Amino acid sequence: MYALDDVNDLLSKLPSNFDVSNPVVRYLGAIFAELAYYHVPQWEVDDRRRALLVPCDAHQDLVRSAASTDVQALIRQAEISEARVFILEDRGVIVVGVLVRRVLFMGFRGTQFLFDWPINLRSSKIRLQRRFVSAKLHKGFATEAMRISAKIRQQLSSLKNGDFDHVLLSGHSLGGAVAAISALLLPFRFPHVITMGAPRYGNWAAYINPCNPISAQVRRAGDGVPTVPPRWLGYADHPLEVFTNGRDYRDPLAYSGLTGSLFRWIGFLARRVRPHSMECYRKEMGIAAGAPAAHSDLAPYERLSSYHLEQPPPQAKTLVTVVYLQAGEAARWEFKDRITKLTFVEAQSRYVRPDPDHPEWACFAIFASQMPSDDYIQRVADDLGVKILRIEPD
Repeated sequence: MYALDDVNDLLSKLPSNFDVSNPVVRYLGAIFAELAYYHVPQWEVDDRRRALLVPCDAHQDLVRSAASTDVQALIRQAEISEARVFILEDRGVIVVGVLVRRVLFMGFRGTQFLFDWPINLRSSKIRLQRRFVSAKLHKGFATEAMRISAKIRQQLSSLKNGDFDHVLLSGHSLGGAVAAISALLLPFRFPHVITMGAPRYGNWAAYINPCNPISAQVRRAGDGVPTVPPRWLGYADHPLEVFTNGRDYRDPLAYSGLTGSLFRWIGFLARRVRPHSMECYRKEMGIAAGAPAAHSDLAPYERLSSYHLEQPPPQAKTLVTVVYLQAGEAARWEFKDRITKLTFVEAQSRYVRPDPDHPEWACFAIFASQMPSDDYIQRVADDLGVKILRIEPD
């Protein structure tokens, strides 16, 4: 039995007064937030070395084993009756939406792109002026929220307001920060928000919105992510924080003060950020909700075994792809570095085969035993503002 098999029973226990203070509501939010990690697009598989950055065991196994998981099939297999499912992808965020029993659940997760230090360290803030809100938000998270919210708006055009009575946005880690900011941008009346182990994403005004209920942040004491960015940069803690069992969150005495904060981070890193794991959050929240399968995996997937890890990689011939592009020197070198990190082999920045009609075009030869997809190469270029002119297999 898998945790997803509990959903029908949990839906039948939803209170008429739908509220994030209810453990069943919080646990359903955790389930759909974790479900978003099970959708793995091909461009994340192409960049499988970065899978370890994403704090979900199932996601890491799926990426490294190049396994394909159909989220809609998992919903059908769990026999969640009359569920309408949609999946939205963007460079930094993936959203899995499930409309069932007049509740619209949307689980957010960060992609490997969002778990990138240049984005997370972009701690400057931008101002959001909307309705009664004048908030300052983390620029990196807000940018990704704006991008994915535009796609959610398009998806909502296929739904009617009468199709659902409640909306629950949930997300873990960076996905939680994006979910909370998206709630400020989307045209919902009184959406509910559950975040789990999310970083701080704005000043005090970002959390207090007279048009939206206050979101609930679920925390584990050993998790260091909710303590960044630091308060001295103008960021505020979530006003409503609870432990996974639903009790009001208070830092244990061992983690109080500057010394305690340092002690927390030493332990956090020593445990390889395990206290931040999506599975740890979801399982503990499921126990609090009384779910029978809370200890189980969320859904079936091809788990990496010791056999997989011990087998030598198959010998494959080296492939070559030549990319022609227009870009400044700095952007060309950044493009080369990104591709080199992905292929683990080499990206030669030289005129190996210059275009006879355009000798000024920069030319990269990518050598790898497993070539990244053209779509991934294009995504890297778009992110850097580089114009791809042509991609040719050698």
